[in-house]
Amino acid sequence: MRMADNILKFVPIESFVSPTFWYKLAEIKLDVDRLNDAEKRIHGQYTNLNSSIQCINSVDSSSFNENPSESFGYFVSHGVLYNKNTIEDFKDCDKVSLMNDEGRKIWESIIDGSCIDNPSLFVRFFVLSFADIKKYKFHYFFAYPTLSHTVGTITDPAADTNLKTYFSTDQLKQFNELYQNIVGQSKKSFFILESNENGLMVKHLSEYINHKAKESNFQDVDVNALYFCYSDLTSHECAGWPLRLFLVPNLRGKDINIISVRFKKLVGIEASLLFKVSLSNEDVDPDNLTWIGYERNAKGKILSQTADMASIMDPEKLAKTSVQLNLKLMKWRLLPELNLDKISSTKCLLMGAGTLGCSVSRNLLAWGVDVITFVDYGKVSRSNPVRQSLFTYADTLNGGKEKAKTAAERLKHISPGIQPSGYNLHIPMPGHTIGDAMLKETLETIKTLEDLVQSHDVIFLLTDSRESRWLPTLLGAAHNKIVINAALGFDSYLVMRHGTKSNNDDSSAIKTVDGLKCIPGDKLGCYFCNDITAPVYYFRVDLPISITTMGKRPAKKRKLELVFDEKKRKEYLTGFRKRKQERRKKARDDLELQVKEERKRLKQEAREDIKSKFKLSFAPIPELADELNEEEFETEDVKSLKDRTLDMQCTVTRPGVSNIAGSLAVELLISLLQHKGGKLAPAYFGAAGSSGGETIPEGLLGIIPHSIRGIMSTYTQILPATEKFSQCVACSEKVLNEYAVRGNEFLLDVFASNKYLEDLTGISELINEQHVIIDMDDSDFELSD
Repeated sequence: MRMADNILKFVPIESFVSPTFWYKLAEIKLDVDRLNDAEKRIHGQYTNLNSSIQCINSVDSSSFNENPSESFGYFVSHGVLYNKNTIEDFKDCDKVSLMNDEGRKIWESIIDGSCIDNPSLFVRFFVLSFADIKKYKFHYFFAYPTLSHTVGTITDPAADTNLKTYFSTDQLKQFNELYQNIVGQSKKSFFILESNENGLMVKHLSEYINHKAKESNFQDVDVNALYFCYSDLTSHECAGWPLRLFLVPNLRGKDINIISVRFKKLVGIEASLLFKVSLSNEDVDPDNLTWIGYERNAKGKILSQTADMASIMDPEKLAKTSVQLNLKLMKWRLLPELNLDKISSTKCLLMGAGTLGCSVSRNLLAWGVDVITFVDYGKVSRSNPVRQSLFTYADTLNGGKEKAKTAAERLKHISPGIQPSGYNLHIPMPGHTIGDAMLKETLETIKTLEDLVQSHDVIFLLTDSRESRWLPTLLGAAHNKIVINAALGFDSYLVMRHGTKSNNDDSSAIKTVDGLKCIPGDKLGCYFCNDITAPVYYFRVDLPISITTMGKRPAKKRKLELVFDEKKRKEYLTGFRKRKQERRKKARDDLELQVKEERKRLKQEAREDIKSKFKLSFAPIPELADELNEEEFETEDVKSLKDRTLDMQCTVTRPGVSNIAGSLAVELLISLLQHKGGKLAPAYFGAAGSSGGETIPEGLLGIIPHSIRGIMSTYTQILPATEKFSQCVACSEKVLNEYAVRGNEFLLDVFASNKYLEDLTGISELINEQHVIIDMDDSDFELSD
């Protein structure tokens, strides 16, 4: 037999990498490590229980746990992960130097006795990787460092290595019991079996090996009576890879007995092998050690391997993970404190699945919101698909599909991991009388709407008529939900958040801080707080306006802010010239006509004056753009959606306006969710007489305005802040209390008469008793430099 046949051979370790290992690595890279590519401690697992011919070390998602679990027959391998930030870093990494560095660490743990105290440290590995999370491809090397020199030779290659050849039946039985009773898997991985006149005894390595006096080890001991045992992870006729490090340097130059412990459930340790080995006496130079151990690929070459998880991942899970990718990348450098879990768990209810509803829902998807619910009564018409991104031409055929349910289906197609739903509901409106035939259906609709509002966190008002927003506004205020409103004009838009109630009885007061006026979140007005009629009318009076510069930096001349003040509102309304009640009806009618004409004239003069001073163009406010009638205002019970020409029935806006408003509505919500005050975040604006250079307090994503008004004709944007109106027809305490006490009975009264809300809130009395001539002069506009 040739000399080479006498050399003690070892079966290299092969890695079994569970897909969950890569999933966990991707998760940790995105959520924890980000740009940190420092080494990370991991662990693997191997077994000698019914082991196969291959020498397998496995890793999975639990490999990243701080404390590995232990169970009988399974042993811990200790590893290090080097996950690089770029593919270039991965390719350029010096593999030889990395191997030598890891080898030196292992050698130090052998020399200082760490491996003797904790024998599981003899089984070591490291991983060099790059995670291409966008494509879900992982490039990697696995390595099991060990010394390159010959460890020793088999003293008698022809001898039988089966343990049963050397141990009697009683010894095998005793050894089997001793092995199973060893406490701690680490101690069971490497140990010494001593044979004496009393039988067999298990000894810990530290009882025989002194790392501080290596030359004196085993000098006064009969080595032939000792068996150096290790739990082998292979059933091959050769020894497993971990034995290589165990034999050096503490046993150099000795002839020893080695037991490769292989355990099978039915026969115990009887399948174990015994090797009689003569160890090399070669001197080991710690400064010139050569380390090997890179795992070869399927072709037997030492090259990087690639795991393509995209090909085996659940497509829906892959889609959801990919959606989260860009969001989590924000946390790497830009926004480490961004709370994505809070965003994804926020349930959003969209009142309207039209132009705005499509835009808002797509932006919510991009932010990772999981629950999106549509409410709409319409069907997809042929004019819709070009402006409403969730619909196609096929949806318009055969009378058109229901918008709400179709929109929900489209969102599911775009992002399968979300939970969209759609409800085909007609929202009851003030002044729209409910007949007996529709009473049951209307009550069911109200119940469904209230359940939806209660089960969601945010309500978006995106319907195409003003009066259809009244009931959702009321329900949102009653249940203290975040309400975001978006409305469109031809070339203008409004986005605003409604005020919410504070859980604290001590409500915050409006105050001035460092030249800025602050309206607390529970003092902010809603969509209807500037009205002096119920929403059925096409009539609205804008309140006195203070125009100030706005922003952190010195404001630009065209950037204005409108501030609506409760005190000034009342002064404005109560400043109407009172007419004596005893005057004849004809004189009163004549005066009313004069007032209307004067009001129109003065408003036009005021507009022209502002246009000349600030170079602004005026358009009807967005929410009234499609409803404004410059002729006589209707003042009797009418259906507010009747008698509209075609241009008043359709949403006539510049196509890009809806996308701008929809995006701003979602961004306003996200900023609000990330603010420390949440839905009670205050709104700041420059107080009268301020310099305009004051710094507005910001949240994580910047300032949180109350509302945003944009004008496309001049490409300008202003940030009005409106105080809550005590006589508001939607969110005032009178209305909310009436709804809390009377419930559906109250709602039916509102639907039956457009005067009911005005009478309840006291607006009717105000209008009847006070006839108006609007006096506007320079004092009505407070200008800051």
